[in-house]
Amino acid sequence: MKKIISLVLVLLMATTIFVLPTSAAAYNTEVNIKYIATAPKIDGTVKTGEYGLKVHSTYDSNKADQFITDYDTDKDIDADFYMTYDKNYLYIAWVVKTDIHFTLDPTVDYDKKNDGFTENDLRWMWEYCCVQFILTPSGPKEGKTDFQGTAMYGDFLEVGLQIIEGNSRKTQWCLPTNGQGLTSDDWDFAGSRDDAKKLTTYEIRLPWEKTGITQIGNGKQFGLTYAIGDQENFTTVGNNMVEWQDGILGTKDADKSGVITLTDFPGEDIEISVDNESKELEPIDETQIPEVATTFTIDGINKSIAAEASALITKIENYTQYNLNYTLNIVARPVEGKDNTYAVVSTEQASSSTPPTIVTQEGDIILAFHSDGAGGAGEERKLTAAKLAVGDELVLLGIDVANEEFTNTGALVYVEKELSSDPIDESTDDVSGESTEPSADESEDASEAISDEANSKAEPEAESEFPWLIVGIAGGVIIVAAGLYFFVFKKKEA
Repeated sequence: MKKIISLVLVLLMATTIFVLPTSAAAYNTEVNIKYIATAPKIDGTVKTGEYGLKVHSTYDSNKADQFITDYDTDKDIDADFYMTYDKNYLYIAWVVKTDIHFTLDPTVDYDKKNDGFTENDLRWMWEYCCVQFILTPSGPKEGKTDFQGTAMYGDFLEVGLQIIEGNSRKTQWCLPTNGQGLTSDDWDFAGSRDDAKKLTTYEIRLPWEKTGITQIGNGKQFGLTYAIGDQENFTTVGNNMVEWQDGILGTKDADKSGVITLTDFPGEDIEISVDNESKELEPIDETQIPEVATTFTIDGINKSIAAEASALITKIENYTQYNLNYTLNIVARPVEGKDNTYAVVSTEQASSSTPPTIVTQEGDIILAFHSDGAGGAGEERKLTAAKLAVGDELVLLGIDVANEEFTNTGALVYVEKELSSDPIDESTDDVSGESTEPSADESEDASEAISDEANSKAEPEAESEFPWLIVGIAGGVIIVAAGLYFFVFKKKEA
């Protein structure tokens, strides 16, 4: 019997040979950061003690399980990470030691809008040497899905940093729910590159009211994950990226961010009032909406359309400034004698390369609807909007297109007549709105691999190991069963 038990244990151990090891690092790692009395100077240089103690370094032997290195081909990204805070700001810094420093070319129009190199083009910085990070408004928890909404977006701040020809350039891909009015001008970034010392330094200062965080004090928490790129070109040359926590590369998951806890805070907790004008205005008035009306929530006014901003209003003269690929575009014109009322002039589904046809007239607006994938809120809005016909009247409430702002928190558009026609058949057109994200072995041009400007930061997809796990487990069960049969039943027969 002892021999049988021993063999079973050996066979069970043997089954692990068939189960490929996963590379997922630890997530929701807990980190405490201390209050600092003397604020760091945001100048692109991190001096000794300026941030207090260093939080960690990449490839720390005792913290190796906190990092994802699947995309770090050379395993040579050596970086120190710092973070501290005071009553007004959150301070974060990275000092990255790398031999190379490749960046976007400021003479290239990456989004192919024929408008030169703009902040929009910075969304392609992930292909080169840069830092990306995600910040969630409160502490994430294992097993919860509080922050990641769609595949690429959710309730979090996502930022990109790059030093191009000595200039500190920044962009943001996603905004927290209670900070939709924020722009990259609302926070500070100073960086530097020293080729002689092979050092790249990134320093940022985020005002608390621009982070989505609503309370600071001892024990208060938020989430953070970051990725560092050290590569000539991710798509054409090869990837060299490392991240802290499993939240950005492969499959984006803000809920797997590290949990940052504030400590040493002097005094009582402070409530943070988000500096976002549209959130401080009075709610919508008691305007009567017809029972047959269909409403559309509008996510942006004269701003880039993105998967998380699935419905956009822009003035007619501005439409060429935006990437409307894959969008359903409704051109509407003011109705004389009716306040806030517009009549549909035309509807058109744009393809990946052909912009919508615009019938120009002063005062017209475009309502652009972008799908965020099957079953998402964007898809539902898009299908509903596709039922609109020329002449249908829309009422805009809580929206001031001329001044590019929501006039209250109930901003919406509603249709005055009941819609009964069938939605467009999207099976013949590529209107999914999903980005074609590059994987580690793809080599197509980045600007062609991404369907729209908001998805122009597409991270590499991690290969699924689930099938291999099934094969391994099944193989192990067969081996164990065969062993038991041979040693138990065959022995009895003998």
